This record gives sequence, structure tokens and C-alpha cells, in this order.
Amino acid sequence: MSADTRVGRRSFLALAGAVVALGVAGCTTRPRPESAPRPFVPTTAPVSPRAAVPGHGRFATAVSADGRHILDEDGLPLLGLADTVWTMPATYSHDEQRRYFETRAEQGFTALHVAAWPFHFRGDDLVEACTDGVQPFVGGDITRWDETYWSRFDALLDLAAQHGITAYVGLMTTGFSLDLAPGRARRYGELLGARYSGRPNVVWLFGVDYAQQEWAGTDPSFLACLDGLRAAGDRHLATIQLANDDSTSSDNPAWDGRVDLQAAYTYRSTDTVLRNAWRLGAGPVILVESNYEDENNEGGPPTTDATIRRQALWTFTSGGVHVAYGKRSVWRSEDLTVAGLRTTAAEQSARVLAKMSSLEWHRLVPDVEGQVLVHGAGEQTSRGTQRGGFADPLESDHATCAADPEHDLVVAYLPSARPVAVTLGTLGSANPPEVEWWDPTTGASTAGVWAETLTPPAETHEGGHTDWLLVITRRAADR
Repeated sequence: MSADTRVGRRSFLALAGAVVALGVAGCTTRPRPESAPRPFVPTTAPVSPRAAVPGHGRFATAVSADGRHILDEDGLPLLGLADTVWTMPATYSHDEQRRYFETRAEQGFTALHVAAWPFHFRGDDLVEACTDGVQPFVGGDITRWDETYWSRFDALLDLAAQHGITAYVGLMTTGFSLDLAPGRARRYGELLGARYSGRPNVVWLFGVDYAQQEWAGTDPSFLACLDGLRAAGDRHLATIQLANDDSTSSDNPAWDGRVDLQAAYTYRSTDTVLRNAWRLGAGPVILVESNYEDENNEGGPPTTDATIRRQALWTFTSGGVHVAYGKRSVWRSEDLTVAGLRTTAAEQSARVLAKMSSLEWHRLVPDVEGQVLVHGAGEQTSRGTQRGGFADPLESDHATCAADPEHDLVVAYLPSARPVAVTLGTLGSANPPEVEWWDPTTGASTAGVWAETLTPPAETHEGGHTDWLLVITRRAADR
């Protein structure tokens, strides 16, 4: 991708991020200032997950007592797969939005990343308005709302809710030509809280592409917006997305204790930043952004379906509970057709979510010390062809693993086929565990045989790509 294109995406996200940044901090289990009342948090961890059902309405509403999982309305753990369509409010008609949500819900997507403030592109130039000229604020004052625009945004959230989709809403961004002084920001947050606190399907997302050099000048405004939200009674989950470079929300100390979710952001191999975020124990870890279809922002090899699969499966086997997918022509609203949504990468992403949701994934803990996957993980590659000499996801071949505490369920992602060894401790009986090799390109499963060394099926698939998900299960009686 060219430098101009890269700047276009990032400045947009900076927009969305600022929009985002102003509006967030939610039901967290971490300490928060006395001025911000604590939301209700379940006191017991859920026992069993439920498979995602398109249109059911499982929304991200709370954080588990142990701070590891996002919970739905029933207090059950929720895995998430989001599509990224930042420009939707500025460009999609109501009918186009309806067709979009019907398609994504049918595929199995559970979330949408979208900007609250409208913008679109004229070439690579950013236009701060809807394509028909409608703007969100009267005279550019973020405390004076234009009802024409916000009623449209209400309708967008209604459609998302009707199709079981949580909207991760970017509330405010430094990229817009608006006055974001702390006093105005707080009032903006109060208006958001008054209007949206009763919505079931909103998560507030602050600071998309929020660079460190902006923090000192803009944190006071973003946090004031968050305070305004809370003062208005809003208790939606909130987080902040910083700039790229393997960032997590905790990298900005001003937001410590103010966010509910750890937003990880990288264009490199996702397992490293996800595991680092998981080690922090500062909230459920979500992959808020990585490489999108038809984009490579850091000069590495072209993004492929394998790139998208790796990012998702590394995430779900490294402690992550939410993955954001994206496609250039979709997030920029340049292709509004259903055919543009039904790409191989999108279908495979949804397949990965469905597979992981079918397991007792909420019991999994990342095998960060290599005590379960004891052979065959390979080295974590850090050097490659990206800008700065970093490795692209396609230039890393590291296998990741997660297991429940008893090792009754072990899940390992192998980006390429290789023999591996897994230890389960003492089996306790003559009954061997079940071994499954799952093909993420087709969804087909091949039964394996438990052995000291486990080898994937010999055949390759999808033009020679050989990534596999290894699933090992055993009954408690067989330990």
C-alpha cells in the first residue's frame, strides 16, 4: 500500500479514534475514581458458553468477575467477530445498511466497528460529512446536535440490534476540525449518555490510531467525555485504541482503571501483543485492529486469506476474546454489494468463530510458558519485510496453544503443518484423549490418533496452505 493510502486510513481512524476517545469507560472490575460510580459486575464466573446464533441478540454488556471474558445479557461468556465499516453512517442508505446487517448476521458476525461522526473519502481526501452533506453538529459545535444526522445513527443502531450485532462506536477523534475542549467534551459525553444509555448493543471505543504525541493535549478531553457519559448514567463497556506498534490500552497510563477492555492493535503477528495484553490482567483482550483484506499498511507481503486466518486463530489461542476483521473497499464504503461481503476471508473468519464457540473456550488459558505444547511451536519471528524490519503475519510461523487448567481441552494453532508434542500430565486411565485436526479453510475435521508425536494429515488444502487447528479433548474420568 502506498504512503498516501496508509495516511488516509490512519487519519480516518484517528478521526474515528478521537470520536472514540471521547466517549468511553465502562463496566470494569478495576478501581475507578469515586466520581464514577461502579457498574454492576457479576460476582460469579459463568459455567458454560452458548454457541452464537445469528440474530439472537447476544450483546457485549459486561465483564466477568475474573476480568477475562466479555459477558452477554444473560451473563454468559461471549466470543466476538467484528466487521470494520468506519464510514457506514456517512455513506450507506438505510436499505443498504439493512442488507449489510442481514448478510453479516447470516455469516455469523457478532459486532461492528463504526465511527459516530460521519466522514467519507473523495479520492484520499477526508470529507467530514455524509455524502449528502448532512453533518452531526450545528455550526461545528459538538454540544449542538443536528437531529437529522443523529436520528439516522439511531436507526443504524436499531438495525444492528435487530440482527444481534454489538456496535463498537468510535466516539471522538483528533482528526476532525472541531473544538474538543474538555468542557465541550464533557457535555458531549452527557448528551451521548442521555441518548444511548438504554441501548443494549453499544460499546464505546476511544482513540483509534491515538498517537502518543497526542495524549498530553487530548487525554483531558477524552476523559472528560467519559466522565460525562458516566454522569449521565451510561454504563456501556468502553476501551481505547492507541496507535499501531503492538499497542494495548494500558500503554497510556492516563487510562489505567478507566477502560473495561484491553484493545490490542498490531499489523505484525497477533500472538505476541495478545499474550502481552493477557499477562496484564487488565480486562478481556480484544484484537481491535490488524491487517485488513486488500491492505498492507506496513509494506510487507500482500494480505491473503491465510493472513486473516492467522490473525484470528492466533488471537483465540493467545487469550483474546474478540477479533476485528476488515476489508478496504468495505470500511471505506466503496463496495456496498452483498458480493463484496461474501469473500473467502470473511467466510473463513466466521467459520473460525463458530468452531471456537463450539468448544468450552472460556476455560482456556494461553500456554505462554510452553508447558503444554512442548515441541513444535517454533520460534517467534520478529524480523521481516515490514517497515522498520518487523515481521508480517505471513513471515511468522509460530504455533500457539491454550488449555484448560486440567488439560481436558487443548487447542493449538499451527500456521503450517509440522509434528508437535503435547503433554497432558497423567492420563489416569487407559483411555486415550480424542484428537481432531480441523481445517479452517473448509471447516472439515479429520480424526487423529493420540501419540507422543502428533502429525497433521498429509494432504494440503487451499492452494498449498497447510494451517491446522489441533483440538485435544478428554473426559475427566480419563485423567
